[in-house]
Amino acid sequence: MSTAPAFIDNRDQTTGNPLVLEARELHRHYRVGRGFLKGHAELRAVNGASFTLAAGRTLAVVGESGCGKSTLARLVTMIETPTSGTLAIDGIDVASADAATVKAMRPKVQMVFQDPYGSLNPRKQVGQILEEPLEINTDLDAAARAEAARAMMAKVGLRPEQYSRYPHMFSGGQRQRIAIARALMLSPRIVVADAKTTHHLNLYVAQELGLFRKHNVDVSIVDSKELSAARDLVVSGQADVFWSCPTVSIAAIANGAPLKLIAQVKTPCTSVLLVPKDSPIRTWTDLKGKRIGGISPTCEAVIAYETKARKAGGEFVLEKLAGGPAIAALEAGKIDGAILEEPHVSIAELKGFKVVLREAAENVPCRTVNVRTAFLKENTEALKRFVEALGEANAIILKDPAGTQVVEIAKKYTGAPEDAIRRGNHRLKFTLILQEKGLLELGDVLVEQKSIRENPREQLFAGEFRGITWARKN
Repeated sequence: MSTAPAFIDNRDQTTGNPLVLEARELHRHYRVGRGFLKGHAELRAVNGASFTLAAGRTLAVVGESGCGKSTLARLVTMIETPTSGTLAIDGIDVASADAATVKAMRPKVQMVFQDPYGSLNPRKQVGQILEEPLEINTDLDAAARAEAARAMMAKVGLRPEQYSRYPHMFSGGQRQRIAIARALMLSPRIVVADAKTTHHLNLYVAQELGLFRKHNVDVSIVDSKELSAARDLVVSGQADVFWSCPTVSIAAIANGAPLKLIAQVKTPCTSVLLVPKDSPIRTWTDLKGKRIGGISPTCEAVIAYETKARKAGGEFVLEKLAGGPAIAALEAGKIDGAILEEPHVSIAELKGFKVVLREAAENVPCRTVNVRTAFLKENTEALKRFVEALGEANAIILKDPAGTQVVEIAKKYTGAPEDAIRRGNHRLKFTLILQEKGLLELGDVLVEQKSIRENPREQLFAGEFRGITWARKN
C-alpha cells in the first residue's frame, strides 16, 4: 500500500470542483559542470512554482522562451522528479511517492505533442498506436482494445478504414488527431498540451538536404519542444548545440552556464505588433494605456517595443500572452494588440489583423546558435564545418523562401499551416554573423531589469569563432 501523503483540501475554492492537480513550491534544479577544475553550478529551471487545476478547467502556462515551461511539463507528467516541493494528482503527492505509486499514477496524466510527425512511431499502424497504452496499462484483451481504439478514432473524426494505415499516410492535421486520440485512450484526469517547435528552418533544411553529411558532420536533432529543455539538455551534456532567443543564452551564460555563442541564426527579430484592422493605434503615443500581449518583459522584441513606447510617452500594459493564446485574446477583444513571432504573425494576418509600428525590432538580433564549452574545445573543427553547412542552408532559404522544397521542410518540422509559412518565410533573414552590438545592448537591458547581475559582454562569444562569425575584419 502506498504511503504517499494526500492533501486534505482538494476542491477549487472558486468552482467547488475537485482539484485534479495541485503544485506547491515546486523546484527543479540541475547540477552542472563549469569546466575542468572550476567546480559545479546550480541551474534553477523551475524555482517555486505553485498552482492548482480543477476538474473540467484549463490552465495555460505562459512565459518567455527558456523560463522553464517545458521543465514544468516534465514534472507534471512525472517524466522528471522535483528537487523539492509537492505535486498532488488526485490528492496523491507524487513528488514524494514510491516508484509503484508513481507508475500507477502515470496513466492519469497524458501528453499531446504539437509535433505529431515526430511523436508517432512511423513503423506502427494507427490502430497499434492507439491500442498500445491499453496493452501496457490495462488487462483488456485484443478485441476490447481494438474496439476502444476504433471508438476513439470516431470521436476525433478519423474514419474506420484508416485503422490500418501508417502515420505517413495522413495529413498534418490528421496526425494531430491521432496524437490527441492516443493521449485520451486511458481517460486521463490531466492532459498536457505541448508547444509548437520553434521555426529554426536553417537547421532543418541542412539536415533534410544532406548538407551536414556533405561537410562530414554527423548531426542528430533531438526533439525538444521548448528552449529551456534544449538548454538543459546541452548544459547537462545530453546534447551539444541548441538554438535560442539571445536573452535566453545571455542570461544562462551570465548565471554561470558553460555555454558560448558560435553563430547568429537570423536577424533582425521577426516579431512585430499586430492589431485589429479598425484599431486606433497608429503611432507610439497611441499605445499609452493599451493592453498589449507579449511573451515576457525579457523578450528582445518586447524590450524594443517598450523602450520606443516609453520614450514617446506611450507606455502600455504588458499582458503575458504569446502565439495562439495571444491571437485568441485578440479575437475576443481582451487585448488591444499582440507582439507576435513568425509563423503566428502570418497566421494573425490571415485572420484579418494588421501590423503596425514594424520598425521597433528592425535592429534587434534574433536567435543564436549556442554550444557547450567542453564540446566546443574538443570539436572545434567539426563545429566550423557544422556552421558552414548552415551557411549553405541559409543561401537556399534566402534564394526561394516560399519554394516547395523549403515549405515542405518547414511544414514537416514546425507543424505550421502551409499558407502561413508561404506568407511569412520571406521575413526570415538567416545569417551566421553574430550581431555583437545588439547582443551586448540586450545584456545591458537585462542588467537594468535585474534579470542578471552583470553583462557577460565578450564572454558570450566563442574565441574559436573570432574572425569567422564575430569580430570580423571588414
